[in-house]
Amino acid sequence: MTPKEGSVISGKNIPIEAQVKNPDKLGKIEVYLDKKKKGTLTDAPFKMEIVSDTGGSHELLISIYDKSGAIIEQFVRNIEVKGQVSGAAYAEEITKRIIEAGNVHQQISGYANRANSECRYKAGYVPAGLMAELQDLYKRTSDLKSVVEQLLPDREMVEIHSKFLEMLELLRVRAEALVRGCQAAQARGDYTTEFQKGGTALNRFKVEWPNFLNLSRQKGLAV
Repeated sequence: MTPKEGSVISGKNIPIEAQVKNPDKLGKIEVYLDKKKKGTLTDAPFKMEIVSDTGGSHELLISIYDKSGAIIEQFVRNIEVKGQVSGAAYAEEITKRIIEAGNVHQQISGYANRANSECRYKAGYVPAGLMAELQDLYKRTSDLKSVVEQLLPDREMVEIHSKFLEMLELLRVRAEALVRGCQAAQARGDYTTEFQKGGTALNRFKVEWPNFLNLSRQKGLAV
C-alpha cells in the first residue's frame, strides 16, 4: 500500500496505490484524508490521486471492503504534505500576491475608464492598441490566479487562501468582461451584457476586498 508511513509528499496531489491479493472478492476501496472521504476504487489497477488543500501532517485511511460490504483490511498512514511554497515561504509569497492583486484592481479600473473614453461602442470602434493591452491584462489576471492556486497553505491560512482565490476570480471576471465587451462592440453585438458582468464583479470586489485585507492583517500579513 502506498504511500508508506511517514512519507513526504511534494505538492497537493497524493498518489494512492493498493495491492489487492484477491481482487475477485473485492467490493470497493475507500480513501479518506483526515477523516474526509476522498474517493472510491472498484476496479484494477487500484490507483488514484487525491488532493490535499493544506500542507503539514495528515492522516490517510484506506479501507478495503468485500462484496458484502464487510471490511477486509484497513491501513492508516501518517504523511507530510509539502507544497511548492508552504509555511513561512507561503506567508511571504501570498503577501506579495495580495499586493499585486491590489495593483491589478487599480489597473482594471483605469483600463475601464480608458475604454469608455477611447472607444465608440455603437460604431463598433475599439483601438487595436487598446484591445491588445486589454487582452494582456486579462492574461495577467488569469496567470495570477493560477500562481496562487499552486500555493499550499498551512491550516491556519486556509481561510485566507480560499478568500483570496475568490477575490482573484472577481478580478479575472472584470478583465474578461472588458475584453469580451470590446469584442462584442467590434462585432456590433451586445456589449452591454458583458460590461454589466464586470460591473457586478466590481461592486462585489469593492465590498469584500477591504474585509479580506483586514482578515489578512489579523493573520500577520503585511498588506
